[in-house]
Amino acid sequence: LLVAVDHEGGRVIHLGEGVTVFPDNLALGQTANAEFARTQGSIEARELGPLGIDLNLAPTRDVLTNEYSPNIGIRSYGKDAAKVAELGRARIEGMQSEGISACGKHFPGLGPATVDPHLKLPTLSSDWVELKQKHLLPFQAAIEAQVRCIMTSHSFYPKLDNAPVTFSKRLVRDFLRRELKYEGLILTDDLEMGALEGL
Repeated sequence: LLVAVDHEGGRVIHLGEGVTVFPDNLALGQTANAEFARTQGSIEARELGPLGIDLNLAPTRDVLTNEYSPNIGIRSYGKDAAKVAELGRARIEGMQSEGISACGKHFPGLGPATVDPHLKLPTLSSDWVELKQKHLLPFQAAIEAQVRCIMTSHSFYPKLDNAPVTFSKRLVRDFLRRELKYEGLILTDDLEMGALEGL
């Protein structure tokens, strides 16, 4: 049995007391300081562990674009994929070094989504070239850091597959498992989100 919590910091935090509430990732991204992210991960783990938490559903690995992102927005470290990769990797390493599993989300990236999947299924125009050059870099860094969990997004990439990511064998089994060689836990996002209604 794994006990998990959404403990991203900023506006996505579900423990009201007894823990440090860090700023949203976008604020940390402005510092461009990986050691701040590593320290955050370490402190989070030391606080969550005694509360019986095994898995923190963080950090987001989403890279922002010039499009307005109502769901991700300040939850992302920013628009620079390399910086998002670096900061997220440091936080994962800090967290997992203190005994709490981290989760990279929302594979393969919700940064470009102009629709909130809590309400409706986002359709994204990215192709494999754009995905590999930008949005996948933070997930590859997370895999290199041996992140113990990756969460799929409820999004639809018609240039990649004819099914939403959560149900896509091409993206989850063939690409994430086989091509990227990720062997950890794969979770879906909330299955009661509006994005999946009627599917």
